Amino acid sequence: MSVTGVTHHVCIGGTYVGVNMKRLEAGVQIFVEQIHDVIEIMPQNTQIIFLSATFPSNALEVTTKYMKDPIKIVVTEKELTLEGVRQLYVTVSREEESKFDELVDLYEMIAVQCIIFCNTRRKIDWLTEKMRSRNLVVSSRHGDKDQIERDDTMKEFRIGSTQVLITTVLSARITDVQKVSVVINYDFPNNREDYIDRVGRKCVTVNFVTDEDRVMLRYITCGTKVFAIMSIGVRPC
Repeated sequence: MSVTGVTHHVCIGGTYVGVNMKRLEAGVQIFVEQIHDVIEIMPQNTQIIFLSATFPSNALEVTTKYMKDPIKIVVTEKELTLEGVRQLYVTVSREEESKFDELVDLYEMIAVQCIIFCNTRRKIDWLTEKMRSRNLVVSSRHGDKDQIERDDTMKEFRIGSTQVLITTVLSARITDVQKVSVVINYDFPNNREDYIDRVGRKCVTVNFVTDEDRVMLRYITCGTKVFAIMSIGVRPC
């Protein structure tokens, strides 16, 4: 069924779990512009419920425009959990080449599926090209790529054709890949909510932390255990 060119699917509990999963795996089509278009053709008295793992400014704009005195139910930071996550960090230089060399050393030690997070799409493209120039097999995904390419990337990652996926936190919310057991924050996130989104699964998390990131690291991991590791490129005798 299509409204304003957007294909949608209704998931209802029951026996069609497999069908629903395949439809959801086809990808997310709706973004802010389409949300505006859909709401505009709905009756004015329609009840709107807005759900989100985090509330970035562009999401809050939707609530301000289309909701009147909405009731907000939010999870406090204390309720956001890192249970089951083993957190590690390695101090890296701000100089990208040095930081990249640390990642290459870590890549050579990984034998399981892994997600590498960057903060920007430009960094994803740069890092993907750099790793492939070293003959390292990686996939990458972000919002500037078309839907078919994103779907193909996720299919390859799910079936194990590639072990490493480079992405952003926004893209990763729709990548519920159960086999992932290692998460690398190549770029350390700017807030605790993004950190939770990235590592909110039972896994080992390796954080690349510059001197400027240390304050944020302490804030984000306050009340949890985080272990420092030696420079990955340094091998014990």
